Amino acid sequence: MKSKFTKTKIYVSYARETDEEIGIINGLKRLTRWMRWMHEVELIWDEKNINPGDSIRKFIENMSEGDKVVVVISDAYAKSPWCMTELREISNIHSNDDRKVIFPIVVGNCKLMNLRGSSEYQTQLEEELRKTKTKGIEEIIESLDKVLGYFSGLGYISFDKLESNNYKELKEFIRLKLPIWVWPTVVFLALCLLLSGGWNFYCNQKLEAAETGKRKTEADIKTLKSEEQKRLEKDIARRLSLGEKYFLEASFDKRIGAREFLFRLGDAKTGFLKSLNEVPDDPETQIYLENAQAKSNALADSGDQNQIRTIAVSVPIQKNVTVAKEILRGVAQAQKEINDQWREDCKNDPKNRAEDCGKRWLLQVLIASDDNDIEIAEGIAKHIANERKDILAVIGHNSSQVSNAVLKEYQNKLVMISPTSHTLNHSAKEIKDAESNYIFSITYPVQSVLPAIVDHIKSKASNQQKRNVYFCADPIAHDTDKLVEGLDQEIKSKDLKKYIVVEGITKENNKTVIECDISKLKSDKLSKEKLDKRKEKLTDLFLSVHVKNIIDGAIIARRNSNNNSLDLYNAYTLFSRDVLGEDLEGAIVAVNWHSKSSHDDNDSKKKSKEFIKNANCIWNGQKIKVNEDCPIGKFDPDIDLTWRSAMAYDATQLIIQGLSSVPLESKEDKARQELQQKVSEKVSKLEFTGVTGKVVFDQKTGSRDYDRINGKGHLVQVLARCDGKYQFVPIEKQNDSSYKLVFPEGVKFKDKTKSPKEQCA
Repeated sequence: MKSKFTKTKIYVSYARETDEEIGIINGLKRLTRWMRWMHEVELIWDEKNINPGDSIRKFIENMSEGDKVVVVISDAYAKSPWCMTELREISNIHSNDDRKVIFPIVVGNCKLMNLRGSSEYQTQLEEELRKTKTKGIEEIIESLDKVLGYFSGLGYISFDKLESNNYKELKEFIRLKLPIWVWPTVVFLALCLLLSGGWNFYCNQKLEAAETGKRKTEADIKTLKSEEQKRLEKDIARRLSLGEKYFLEASFDKRIGAREFLFRLGDAKTGFLKSLNEVPDDPETQIYLENAQAKSNALADSGDQNQIRTIAVSVPIQKNVTVAKEILRGVAQAQKEINDQWREDCKNDPKNRAEDCGKRWLLQVLIASDDNDIEIAEGIAKHIANERKDILAVIGHNSSQVSNAVLKEYQNKLVMISPTSHTLNHSAKEIKDAESNYIFSITYPVQSVLPAIVDHIKSKASNQQKRNVYFCADPIAHDTDKLVEGLDQEIKSKDLKKYIVVEGITKENNKTVIECDISKLKSDKLSKEKLDKRKEKLTDLFLSVHVKNIIDGAIIARRNSNNNSLDLYNAYTLFSRDVLGEDLEGAIVAVNWHSKSSHDDNDSKKKSKEFIKNANCIWNGQKIKVNEDCPIGKFDPDIDLTWRSAMAYDATQLIIQGLSSVPLESKEDKARQELQQKVSEKVSKLEFTGVTGKVVFDQKTGSRDYDRINGKGHLVQVLARCDGKYQFVPIEKQNDSSYKLVFPEGVKFKDKTKSPKEQCA
């Protein structure tokens, strides 16, 4: 007869190569037979020779609440790629109480559950990968450190101990459902309760039935929301890391460092350091190394971690690696410089130890992966603001849409400074009602670069010939309206309508309508035809591109690059390694900072020079040496050190200066409040000058003030070098209003007016 109860399924993952493993299977058979009269238990193993990888996947697909997994880990199991596949799949069965879902048993002298021993198996599997090149093993290797860290946290029992206890622990693990004989007792007690007054209780409940019915739907909705919230929280946890997880491509040593971060700081530091020796321009590894060193230094200095201050940086590290790296480089450099200063003053010279070292702190940075996705970013912001009170400030987010979406989560709780959002919208009620604003964008508004672009377009007009500029926009680009409005105002203010005409833009019901939709140019022939028909009379193409669609922007450039018939302009976005190449040759991009651009402010000039020198040293694997230049290596400051890096560096430095005025004894909410006040004072009193110039924020909008501090745009052009690479070369305005390319020393560029021999001789 079919049971009315749902069976508890017990899946066994094992290698089938030792007597002990076979013994466990036989023991489980006996145990489940013995328990069947009390429990509904079904034992599942691969006696029908189902491939291990397939069986676990099928099991997981059919797995319900209450199902269990017994993992028998032997030396043969640890060396088997198939078993490692199963182990990886099993590790994805996460719950808030994992120990009730998975039961690891270690057989023999297997060292897989030991963090040190597991590295040996990892090496062996990597060697297997090189030999066999079997499909799928590489993915196993990539995730193995995370899997091992997960299982080591569960704990395990040896087979010998299990056998000596007559499988006591395994019986407790399986036993979930009430024995059948318990039900009569429950019924008897219920009847007693009913006779002794339960009827009155029932009647009262019945009177409230209507209201209960109303609440039921609400309760169901709340339950669904609660389940969805749990899913989101689990996803958010996987997107945050101080060093225990990695998001960028990882070397073997980096994986070791991540695995050891929560357990052995010394080994973690060694792993990260070895990884940086191999890949010196990896900012994620640099941040994790600093975090591990900060923890280690604090513990060695005071016996606890009270000397650590933590901030977060939120970047699209898994969706837009190049942009994320650029931002992380700025944050990592600022972190390294402040922590190096602590080590210089407080650690390396204990005899002359500064008296105030006990009041000094080390900086720790948490990396958050938000994918430039609003839902994900909101989840991260809620978690940081409400659950991670140790985080005192946030550098982020990348896109304006995402930054605007999280304003309400951070406001009145902690400082947020976006290094790359050009447009902040503080119109939300939560922001308007706030006593003060502590949400800022340190990059200049997109309108600030338009004067430079308009002047350059005007300089090309001769004999009063008009420049016909065609405007193409990405529908999700948050800055498009600001660009359109700014272009119109700039042309009007300088009385340039007889020289410059902007086409492709109309107004309908007070809304901007863009004729050339970048998102449709790949599939919509009509849009492409419109562009092609206009080419004869067009002279320039202006692109407004969202950071998510940098490649699509390059496609527009490629379609326009027919003999470079149109001059291409862009503000900020296309300044990226991702699109630097033939498709963008000749394109002009306006930014607020470039490593070779001149700076009007002397203090900024000095800071910028120091910033570039230190960056060159750090990312080429060299120790920073005072008053000494580091050689150029793999890291190219003209490509990899962008305006995003400089803005992120300034944002981090501003927070560091604010933290320096917050007493070390101030914790969590109090420290957050004090930091808000200190940052606000710095910028309102013009006390902070960074690599990118004086930093002043509009207190109402949070945007950087470029009217008071004259933030101007720097123009760069994509040119081909004789070595086959492409580079952004600065364009500077001369006294006669003409423009001149400022070529770097020692680098030869192709000149299309000359023969190949002449141009690169």
